[in-house]
Amino acid sequence: MPTTSTFKLLSPADIEALPDLEWLVRGVLPAPAFAVLYGEPGCGKSFVALSMALAVASGGEWLGRPVKQAKVLYVAAEGVLGLKNRLRANRRLRGISEENLRFVADPVMVADSTQVIALVRDLAAEGFAPGLIIVDTLARVAVGVDENSAKEIGVVIAGFDDLKRATDATVLVIHHTRKDGVSERGSGALRGAADVMIQCEKSGDDMSRVSLSCSKMKDDEPFKTVTAFLEKVDLSNGASSLVLGGLAEAFGLESAHADAIIWILETQFADKGATHGALKKAFVAAGNGSESKFDRAWRDLKDTARVRLERVGGKALIFTGSVSVNPVSNQYQTPTQTSVMSPPSLGGDTDTKSAT
Repeated sequence: MPTTSTFKLLSPADIEALPDLEWLVRGVLPAPAFAVLYGEPGCGKSFVALSMALAVASGGEWLGRPVKQAKVLYVAAEGVLGLKNRLRANRRLRGISEENLRFVADPVMVADSTQVIALVRDLAAEGFAPGLIIVDTLARVAVGVDENSAKEIGVVIAGFDDLKRATDATVLVIHHTRKDGVSERGSGALRGAADVMIQCEKSGDDMSRVSLSCSKMKDDEPFKTVTAFLEKVDLSNGASSLVLGGLAEAFGLESAHADAIIWILETQFADKGATHGALKKAFVAAGNGSESKFDRAWRDLKDTARVRLERVGGKALIFTGSVSVNPVSNQYQTPTQTSVMSPPSLGGDTDTKSAT
């Protein structure tokens, strides 16, 4: 028996002294973590992943949630050509952080430890330390692996774990569902190893929306299902691309700017209602952000039950609707339960045929 132990024994006090859970995207992606975003082909999961990459790289919000800025590596194992117009569309709509975003155009076979080591070495040589690594897709970085074999997929998981430990980054892997479109493809070992599992589904009568639901959040409460628009952006070269836009449903996701609009309606306009222009002016004057932030929040809010539009004396006026939000408890309630309170604190916003 060896006399030198390689395992450190921790006391209960040691465990309690460990750092608290941190987030890259509040309530969605812990840091560091191993996460899986899965869905049917064409459901929009690559658009979701790219929007998350751009938000983390820029330090902006992602679907209304605070984001911790970090460098992002996107392993485009299915090829980078399809990303060309998507990046152009996002640059036109929101801008892109050149400094904090890098792409790898080739598959990295994560079951091969020498390839993982080579990627880590290349990152160090470039002085690029990512806080988020997105792998698109699992199938392309696990060629020849039997996804239904717990043993073989276990080797792939070990490769992702090695990458996570070597970089201290959150690793987000894009994966496909089974033919039933409900559960992720392959062995249950993948779900067992994941810290977060996020399902992506197309929704809406015109299939222009994506719904994201959390089927596993290892160390916190799963976030509630949220639906967002896929917006078409026309480009100067005559092409177009889809971009993950704003929220289609305000319920189930904290949106500080939407809450601020409701608070202004309740405290400044009460029963008399507000014109769109007056509401926007009050939003900006209260220090909640720019007119563009109002426009994005209003786009997500206007079709929900939180507001209603009426024509009064020839004017289109906005009133609070059948549901309001308590900014302190973040609980939705009927108007008779609503009270006036301080405003919520705010932070600091084939592509057209198939969404993969």
